Amino acid sequence: MKSKGTNPHKVIQPPPYRTMVASDHDADFFAGRRSDALPFCVNDTVEVLRGTYAGRIGAVVLLDRSREAFRFLVEFGDGTDELIEPQNLTLAQEAV
Repeated sequence: MKSKGTNPHKVIQPPPYRTMVASDHDADFFAGRRSDALPFCVNDTVEVLRGTYAGRIGAVVLLDRSREAFRFLVEFGDGTDELIEPQNLTLAQEAV
């Protein structure tokens, strides 16, 4: 008699919605489609409002999804860059 146990060869896939959400945000980021969830896009000129880099202006170059909330990699004119949370950024006046 065969047991009704689980199939040891069955591969469990992660839920598809996680990949879709991540890739949708990436697509929107690179296509320049802003939203409430994604306030900045690639090549946006931003000003840092708070923190070590307050007052500096740079360009958004990367969307970082390694944490629960998005962060943006901002590259400054001197070639340095920093990951900054969106609440600490605003579109620079020259870009508005």
